[in-house]
Parts: sequence; structure tokens; C-alpha cells
Amino acid sequence: MSEKEFPFPRPATADVFDPLEEPAAFLALAVPAPRGPSPRVKAVLLARACAAKRTEPRPPGAGWRFAAVASDEGWVALPFPGVRMRVVTVDAARDTALVYVEMEPGAVFPDHDHTADERGLVLTGDLAMAGRQLDAGDFYEAAAGTRHECISSRSGCTGLLWLGARAWRQWREKIAAT
Repeated sequence: MSEKEFPFPRPATADVFDPLEEPAAFLALAVPAPRGPSPRVKAVLLARACAAKRTEPRPPGAGWRFAAVASDEGWVALPFPGVRMRVVTVDAARDTALVYVEMEPGAVFPDHDHTADERGLVLTGDLAMAGRQLDAGDFYEAAAGTRHECISSRSGCTGLLWLGARAWRQWREKIAAT
């Protein structure tokens, strides 16, 4: 076979030439291209896919619940200007509560002591606390017995708090009394 007939580059040196390379290349060329589904099968599959797009998503089943930060439902203004909260879920049996918190630009949250551990994740914006600047994606953890001081947001923020259900209930009762 001449160099023109061989469609693949030959190795630069003869000592690295694999004698099976050329027959393997021709065998690869001889294999027929894969065929797709028949036109009838393709039409049926496309019709099913289009019909599936038009249907409402199936509910995930028992045991699931969803909540969106962007929803205006359930937010409660606190007695601190520019601060509001919304309960995501409270599980008294596991002593766990998840709460969304939103602070408008320039809002300040009052100093307070922690009676239980608290974890927080800044979802949007910025938050200044404990001498640190936190931005979207930043996490903090405050142990029981610590004090939160000077909590503020320069440009506004939304965060997710995870704390004990008992501590959450006590805090809500204390706020309601003010």
C-alpha cells in the first residue's frame, strides 16, 4: 500500500512502528457506523419526551417538604428595624430549628447571649459579627455561652440559622415580651 492510500500518519522511526497498527486502522474503518432508532421508534420516543415536558412534576412523596428564601410567605418582622425572620422547620424531638434571617442594608441586630449552640450560613450579601466580615457562602458557629455583639449588614443579607428548638422557643418568647 502506498503512502497516499494509508489514511493515518506513520510513526517517525521504524523502531516504534507496530505491525498491527495498519490492519487495526483498516478494521476500524470497515466497521459500519452505528445506526440510530428507526424513524417510527424515534417518533414515539420524541412524542413521549414532549408529553413529559408538559406534565406537572410529580410530588416527591411522603416525608418531603420544601421552602424557598425568595417566597414572601411566613416572614415576620422583628422589633429591630430592617430585620425579619421566617421559620423553615422546627423539630422539638431532635431539638433543632432552621430559620431564615434577612437584614436590610444598614440593619443592626441587638447584642445577645447564646443559651445553645448556633450555626449560621450567609446566603446573600454581607454580615459583620464578632469582628469579622462574612460574605455569601461564609459559615459561623457560636457555642452556648458565647455573646453576639455588633451584628450588622452594610449592604443587606439573607442567612440560614441552625439552632436548638428549645433555645429558639425561649428567644421568641423573650422577643414577644419586648
